[in-house]
Amino acid sequence: MKITGRKNDSLKFKVPSLRNIEVSYPYMHDGRFRNLQMVLFHYSDDIHQSSTLSAKLSKGLKFNEQEKNYIIAFLKTLTDEQFLHNKTYYYTKD
Repeated sequence: MKITGRKNDSLKFKVPSLRNIEVSYPYMHDGRFRNLQMVLFHYSDDIHQSSTLSAKLSKGLKFNEQEKNYIIAFLKTLTDEQFLHNKTYYYTKD
């Protein structure tokens, strides 16, 4: 909203990439989850109602344990080892 000046953009944000999600913890806007399993538990079993919660999430997402394992396995395929270990992208103070 601060950028566009439109009131209907309030509480909207840019969604980060899933690339390297396996190694980009902690998760959520406040860093409260330290692994992907905790994130899935939150969305399937521990949704907290709030004024900013999407109506689509109000009842939680229903996943069985196998589905959670499949989701996590898929997310891990998005890890780019070549990128993670490329010294071109390392930050140095020099």
